[in-house]
This record gives sequence, structure tokens and C-alpha cells, in this order.
Amino acid sequence: MNVGKVGHIVGRGRFGSRAGRLSLSVSCALLALTFPAVASAACSFKTNVLPELQQIVDLNGGYPISDEQCLQLNKENLRLAVSGDAAVINGISVGWVDVTVEDVKTGVTSNLHAKGTAVNGRRASSEESERLLYEALKVAMAGLDVQKALPSIRNR
Repeated sequence: MNVGKVGHIVGRGRFGSRAGRLSLSVSCALLALTFPAVASAACSFKTNVLPELQQIVDLNGGYPISDEQCLQLNKENLRLAVSGDAAVINGISVGWVDVTVEDVKTGVTSNLHAKGTAVNGRRASSEESERLLYEALKVAMAGLDVQKALPSIRNR
């Protein structure tokens, strides 16, 4: 199992400390994750995602992944690597996501990323920021091109 830096954001969020500050920086020395398989409507695939993010995805019905993306992940022995956060920062709800792919066997991560950010300045709540995180995930998944990500993984 190879776990790299998964994400980093600072702000007041649901996953923050008692003081309300969140600094989510995960490294090999601090975290040992399992990589569960998750299912889309037609196929299952592996992921590398923090449990807090996975919970939000699960509550919203799972990953918004196309059958083509899912089949490509499995064909190339890749897993989906997802980082992001849902937070309320200065009275504004924010959700952001960064998605890429990793080789299951080697742990090599693509340098091609798809990103999504959603913001709501009218409704500041953790529930709204989590909804926005899922909206950002939809945008990122729609922009993820597994085929274009392959060369940066295979040529290392």
C-alpha cells in the first residue's frame, strides 16, 4: 500500500479541530488507508479517499462516474484518488475536489488532475458545504480523462 499526500486546505470546516481550523495534510508517515472497491451503476472500482470524503460521497449516492471511466480504471489497473474538503469559511460555504488516478500496483499517481469548486455565500452551513463538495465532485469527474492520465503514470 502506497499512500501519498492526499490534500491540504485551511479554514473552518466540519473536519476541523476543536478550534475550528482545518489543516488536512496527509502523508505516508501519518496515515495508513485501505483502498476499498466501490461500485458505479454498472461496475466497481478502487479508490484512495479519506473516510470523511467517502462518507459524503456515499450519502449523495456514490461516485458520479461514467461506465467508460470505470471500465478504463479497471482495464488499466488504476484507482481513483480523490481529495477535497467541505468547509464554511468567513460565512461562505465551500466545497472543492481534486481527482486523479493512481496505479494500483505501483502507487504512481498521474500528474493530470481534474478539479471542481462550488461556493455559496447565501447559505453558510456544513450541510451546504457538503452538498457543494458533491457538486464539485460531479464537475471534476466530468473533466477526468483517464486515457490522457495514463502516459504520466506509465512513463515514470
